[in-house]
Amino acid sequence: MCVYDIDADVAFEVLRRHSQDSNVKLRKLALQLMADFCREMSGDGSGLSRAAVDRILHKTHERV
Repeated sequence: MCVYDIDADVAFEVLRRHSQDSNVKLRKLALQLMADFCREMSGDGSGLSRAAVDRILHKTHERV
């Protein structure tokens, strides 16, 4: 929500769309997204960017 500057409803729709596109349950997708995001943030601290979130969503969509 912070990175894309969107509210909770729109953020949920982004997750829902990725869930449908990848044919993966929303809960599983959200858990993987959070795990990947935490790994990104544990690096050099510069992970909180739109590019990083885009990369995580793309990787999650491919992997799951």
